[in-house]
Amino acid sequence: MRKIAYLILTAVSIYLCIMYDGAAPFYLLGFLILLALVLYGSSWYLRAHLRVHLNVQIPVVEKGQEFPVEIWVENTGILPMPKIRLTLLHDSDYVGKPEKKRLILGIGPKKKERQKEKFTMKYAGRYYFYVTEARVYDVIRLFSKKVSVRDDNVFVNVLPTIREIPVEVDPRTRQHMPDSDEYATDRKGEDVSEIYAIREYRPGDSMKTIHWKLSARMDHWMVKEFSFPQGVQVLLLLDLYTASSKNFREEEMDALLGNFSSLSYSLAGKGVSHVAAWYDDAMGELQRCRIDDEEGTYAMVDQLLAAVPYGWKYDIENGYDKEYPGEIFAASLILDTEGKLRNNGTVIAEFSTEGQEQQVIV
Repeated sequence: MRKIAYLILTAVSIYLCIMYDGAAPFYLLGFLILLALVLYGSSWYLRAHLRVHLNVQIPVVEKGQEFPVEIWVENTGILPMPKIRLTLLHDSDYVGKPEKKRLILGIGPKKKERQKEKFTMKYAGRYYFYVTEARVYDVIRLFSKKVSVRDDNVFVNVLPTIREIPVEVDPRTRQHMPDSDEYATDRKGEDVSEIYAIREYRPGDSMKTIHWKLSARMDHWMVKEFSFPQGVQVLLLLDLYTASSKNFREEEMDALLGNFSSLSYSLAGKGVSHVAAWYDDAMGELQRCRIDDEEGTYAMVDQLLAAVPYGWKYDIENGYDKEYPGEIFAASLILDTEGKLRNNGTVIAEFSTEGQEQQVIV
């Protein structure tokens, strides 16, 4: 509307210049042209001085819990920005259509402001947030420029509902108790009580694994790799194959994540050490976590939420054996996307989207 009004006013001034004598119409036309040039130039200036990024202070929340996503907007220039239009999207790897939210902001010169947008997720999963478009307008909103936004890769892990499932542990499984002093000599793990190897830092390594004393002595960063204890009692696998991965609904994935996590939680509650593993199709590799207690289950879930169903057949049990040969477990449990739980190939329980409390024997 503002551009239309400006064009109409310009057209009227041109008409007056043609139809009437005198300097006033020419002064008006000159002013309008000069104004357009100044505003157009200021729009480029504002574009160069706008910074936008996202931040999440609480990256893990429970399902149904409200959480904020912070939008930080900074004006590094000396001109005010009366209108900034942002398009904020959020989605997950198994959401059919991303949800969009339009935001209108304003900020003064040399200022940095924060706005919080609150969200509540109905289903568990890893939800990504990003700004797809940022547009800044001049002082009378005649011209606007699109601003590139830094890719912050902001996400929030929404935890599934983890409940206790009745688990009965077979005496033979109990007797498969590992010796805590025995560690694998051919592969690393997550047990911080024993160091498997020390090597130079590689991009992507966690700062928690830095060997500070050795790094100071070597004058460059060194990291610790931890050992993997032998003799884990149960192998818990998640088979994410589905014949209709594109139509795998949020509520189905929510139930699958909740059932798998609840199985791990219940095994840990019974004192059953186990390894949880699944194939990460996005990374193209098998993921696994050793779990000895309920806290270990929540650490596993933090990684599991990045997993997505895949539409090609992958033998998760055979894949695990090839990746980690020689490991012996008292029981091998496999949960598939249909909710069927198998123990050494035999279906022992079936889960629905509503969950179930049928006893599980391992």
